[in-house]
Amino acid sequence: MNKKTIPLAALAVAASWTSTASAETVRFAGTLEVGCTMMAFDGTLAPSANYTVLSTEEPGGKYAALTVYPLGGAVEIKFSPLIFTSTGSVVPDKTEIKWYSLNGFRREYSDPEPQSYLSNERETYHVDVRAMSESGFDAGNYEITTTATCSS
Repeated sequence: MNKKTIPLAALAVAASWTSTASAETVRFAGTLEVGCTMMAFDGTLAPSANYTVLSTEEPGGKYAALTVYPLGGAVEIKFSPLIFTSTGSVVPDKTEIKWYSLNGFRREYSDPEPQSYLSNERETYHVDVRAMSESGFDAGNYEITTTATCSS
C-alpha cells in the first residue's frame, strides 16, 4: 500500500495558520479653538475750519479700516475707550468713536460705551473718531487711539 505521510513539521505549520479574530479600536480626536486674526489700517485726523474739531471725517481726514477674521466660531469684538495724546496744550472736551461693518454692525457717536458684539464671519470695519474743544486746538501733533480686541 502506498500511503502518503505528512511530516509532523507540515502539520505544525498548518496548525499555526488557523485564524483567530482580533480587534483594535481606532480613535479620531480633534481640538477646536476659537480665535481670530485682525488687520488694521490707520486713519488720519484733520481739523475743522475753525480748529474746534479734529476728525477723520473732516476734509483731508481718512477713516481707519479693520478687518477681523474669526477662526473656529463666533468671537466677541470690542473697541477700548479712546486715548487722546498730543504735543499741544489743549485737552479735548470730548472724544468719540463710530464704526460700521460691511455686514451691517454699527456704532454711532452717540451710543453709550463700551459696546461689543459676537461675529463668526469675516468683518471689515470703517472706524471714525473725533475730538472736540470749544476753545479750539493749537499747533501740535495729535493722536487718538483705540485697541480692538477679539476673544472667544
